[in-house]
Amino acid sequence: MRNYNNEIIEYFNDEENVKLCSNPTTAFITFEYEEARRMALHMSEKQAEFPDIQKYKLLGQVIDFKQAPEPSDIIWENRCLS
Repeated sequence: MRNYNNEIIEYFNDEENVKLCSNPTTAFITFEYEEARRMALHMSEKQAEFPDIQKYKLLGQVIDFKQAPEPSDIIWENRCLS
């Protein structure tokens, strides 16, 4: 167990590793207009379908829009685990 603790401490002493672990991985976005939501979902479908088209990025990661689950279907306490 101590070996694991030391490995974890050593890992997080590296600033690059901290940056990797502290970037958000999921965001819930509310669109003001239905058309904007459809356009975002359509853009993600086209990015997957055509690998050569321009990929939109945020914080160095390709943005991938997906239809969110219903709020009542989310276990909010475990959100960081998925």
